[in-house]
Amino acid sequence: MKTVLLIFFLLSSLIVLSQSTVPVYRVSPFQTKGGNISTFFSDFEYVPLETKPESLFGDIQKLIVTDSSFIIRDRDTKSILFFNHQGKFLKRIKSSGGAQPYFKYDEKNKVVKITYIKDSDIDKEPLTVHFYNFSTGGNVIDTTNEPIATEIQRVKINLSPDYSFTPISCTYKMETGPKDTTIYLINILKGDSLFKRLIPYNQKEKMAFCYFARKMWENPDNYTVIDGQTYAATPVENYVYKLTKDSAVKICEIVFPKNASISKEILKLRDVRSIDSALKVPTPAGTIYGISNIFFKGPKLFFKGVANGYLSNISASSPQVYNFIYDTISHKAVAIERLTSDAATFYLPAFDPRDGLMIKGLIYSRDNFYSYVSSLDMFNARNATKHRNPQYPPALQQYFKTQNRKSNPVIVRMKLKEGE
Repeated sequence: MKTVLLIFFLLSSLIVLSQSTVPVYRVSPFQTKGGNISTFFSDFEYVPLETKPESLFGDIQKLIVTDSSFIIRDRDTKSILFFNHQGKFLKRIKSSGGAQPYFKYDEKNKVVKITYIKDSDIDKEPLTVHFYNFSTGGNVIDTTNEPIATEIQRVKINLSPDYSFTPISCTYKMETGPKDTTIYLINILKGDSLFKRLIPYNQKEKMAFCYFARKMWENPDNYTVIDGQTYAATPVENYVYKLTKDSAVKICEIVFPKNASISKEILKLRDVRSIDSALKVPTPAGTIYGISNIFFKGPKLFFKGVANGYLSNISASSPQVYNFIYDTISHKAVAIERLTSDAATFYLPAFDPRDGLMIKGLIYSRDNFYSYVSSLDMFNARNATKHRNPQYPPALQQYFKTQNRKSNPVIVRMKLKEGE
């Protein structure tokens, strides 16, 4: 009988252990491979953005893809620009008085909300923000004053038309120290009401994380939401959670080498002053702080490294890489930055070969992925690959015939390759 009981307890321990552990995937940016871009992506379509005096702009700081338009924020001209899916210019909304325009997209109501903030006020937290509301084609609808009174209301990242989530901070002050209290890192909202709290973190048990990393990313651009589901990761820890309106399930842990990321040893510190001192130690530019833009395609895990500051890849012989495709079966990693253009892309770049992919990652919308390429890089690539005799589609033939290196960027639409 004692033997039976012992076996039962051992089996119970193994079951508990298996439930509490997740796969650990080790990724070294320095050892990632490249390959042909058509191995992973297909159905490439290049959409030149119409260039005329009223539509000309500098660079894409933010790109939102709606069901009928591309919406672009350009910091250089302090503008929000609207183009349809064929690249035709629709409208420019330009700020006045030196303020930078910021916008967000209410997908449920198909409303683009634009506000203007001066650089000197960027870190302030006003109780009320004045928004100018537009249709997805850039037509004025109305204006609203939206209160920002509680943490729940600050950031709402859409999961579906009815549900969204907002990241919550478990931070505390050094003077008071952590409390024996549990804070949930994710609030699920149904409309504007709290629906569920997920991912409990106790301040005392997670004192280094709560003081150092604090919370998950607040920027909607850091999440790839597909069919009401997304993946969220805790900074520094790099624990990846599968997130729906009903649950957050930890599925894996990503580990980078110490010379490429914030050391997880910091998370073991149990003294607030030591944690604070570690926080003040400068880290090299380009150091990976966490991961974002996470999604799966079969056994392949796609994700982007988020850095505390990015090193420019312009003129770099060996570019910094931050966008990864990790095969969870072979345990090999590919860097999207190292993928090579081929006949599928007409030997043209499918991603910004400078810094756009590095900083922003891939953008997902309605079963397609989007990136962009400057006209400078498009024309340079065309001239460098003429000997391959690429067969350009009509849109690109017209683009190269009528545009030049100073024209607006080109949007690239693509799909993940089926079966990969």
